[in-house]
Amino acid sequence: MIALEHRWLRNGRVVLAVCLFVSAALAQTESIVLEYDEAPGCPSRARFEAEVRARTQKVKWGDLDGGRRFRIGFERRESGYEGTVQISAPQGEITERAISGEHCAEVASGLALVLALAVDPDASTAPVAELTIPASADTSDEPSDSPTVASPQTALPPTQSSSPPSAASRRAVSSDRDTLSAGAGLGSSVLTGPAPEALVAAALQLEVSHRAWGRAALRALAARTGTVGPTADQTEMTLLGGSLELCPLVLPLARPVEFAGCATLLGASLRAEGTAVALPGSARRAFVATGVEVGLRTYPTHGFYLDLSGAALANLTRDDFVFERPRVVVHSVPVATFALGIQLGVAIF
Repeated sequence: MIALEHRWLRNGRVVLAVCLFVSAALAQTESIVLEYDEAPGCPSRARFEAEVRARTQKVKWGDLDGGRRFRIGFERRESGYEGTVQISAPQGEITERAISGEHCAEVASGLALVLALAVDPDASTAPVAELTIPASADTSDEPSDSPTVASPQTALPPTQSSSPPSAASRRAVSSDRDTLSAGAGLGSSVLTGPAPEALVAAALQLEVSHRAWGRAALRALAARTGTVGPTADQTEMTLLGGSLELCPLVLPLARPVEFAGCATLLGASLRAEGTAVALPGSARRAFVATGVEVGLRTYPTHGFYLDLSGAALANLTRDDFVFERPRVVVHSVPVATFALGIQLGVAIF
């Protein structure tokens, strides 16, 4: 009985070790969503998936959101075909790569290599002819006058994607291509300086960003104070305007957080209206300020981003708002304006 129990414990440790090994292997796989736009003269989706799996076993095809999304497309050119792979991350980041070739089969093979390396940096970079691909997946819409996708017994015409890439080419495959994206957001900003008390402004922002030159944004602002001033000299102030922000410095910090350094130009209409006088009046003046802004951006969920920002601006217009007869100063615009903002946005494309 003791020997039997000892053997059971020993076998149990073996089973446990196997389970841990399988769990670790499964944990290394990545579930992705594949959107494959089949085109005349190009390999089928089944062939493309089989070629990716022949290079790495760490990819798992999924149909639900939550993981990265890979979109494969082909376009016929005068000189052959151009294929693109667009990678959408859950945080909203989008990258795109393109490969051109005379035949769609070789272009598709290059895109399969890009996808495999994006999931598994240690994926096989062997020529397609050396991969083991099931014969059932070797289907293609490729015309008979162009080469078929290589099976283990059929070699592709010599192309850049059919030979193992050098270290430099692997770095190029792994690097991000410049992409253009846009977003829109709603938020709030607190400004000190334009009015006697802090202005809490509603903000609407539209932005475009490019991996090469950073980010640019237009922000609309609207704010109004409560009644300010002594009992006999009360007034309300309203600010309506917007700002232009250019952020050439966008640096990734601890993923998924970005730091942005921006130059800001604020232009607005600043209106003061007396409320506790016998003959109430109003005055409207232009308000212009410029300075710098810094911000942090994070991606709480797929397609959305959250911004926290702070700005220091030099006021280019400095007007005094006063009551007349007798003259009482309502507010003198100071030298500087300071602002804090928070914003929730969504990626448009």
